[in-house]
Amino acid sequence: MCETYAGVFDSACCALRTGDNSLGNLKASSFGAEQISGSNRFTAGFRTDSSGYVLSSVTALIEQDMPGTLNLALYANTTMQPPNQLGNLAVPAILPSFFGRVTFSGNHLMLAPNTTYWIVMGTPVSSSYEWAFEDAKAASGVGFYSSWGMSQNSGNSWFTNAEQPMQMSVIGTPIPQPVTVWPVLLGGAALTGTRFRNHA
Repeated sequence: MCETYAGVFDSACCALRTGDNSLGNLKASSFGAEQISGSNRFTAGFRTDSSGYVLSSVTALIEQDMPGTLNLALYANTTMQPPNQLGNLAVPAILPSFFGRVTFSGNHLMLAPNTTYWIVMGTPVSSSYEWAFEDAKAASGVGFYSSWGMSQNSGNSWFTNAEQPMQMSVIGTPIPQPVTVWPVLLGGAALTGTRFRNHA
């Protein structure tokens, strides 16, 4: 079940609120997985509320099919696509060969208030990973955002969807208020939407 808690944004879930930690839609039963390899990249979105945060960590349900480099990056945008990269997350040295929860350090990246963010996962041609998704979309709360996306050309263009979200949670540390100045993090991009998860 995906809920709203302090310092926790869930993919396909909600913005930061007050309360206790939760793993959000990581608790849901996985419905399938998408392969990340070569030019295929996948992304999951989340939103902040009216407060600013420092990104502490991201946890995703993944497995390693073919060992090699895995990249996880933070993007921001006002639309439903991730064109503006803000920085990279730290990837653990050991990744599971069977599906498991993997936590990536947030590298102290800043999260502005009332902003849509995307976690983008990619890997070189020599590597292959799978990222699980779930079908229930049992989420609620301010900032609910079930959108995820796929790029088949290394992030040059994206197809996005709001069903069967990727399994991920994002934890942030609140920044004391008031915050009077925030960097310009947002940009524009055209939206291309489609449904493409019904693999033959």
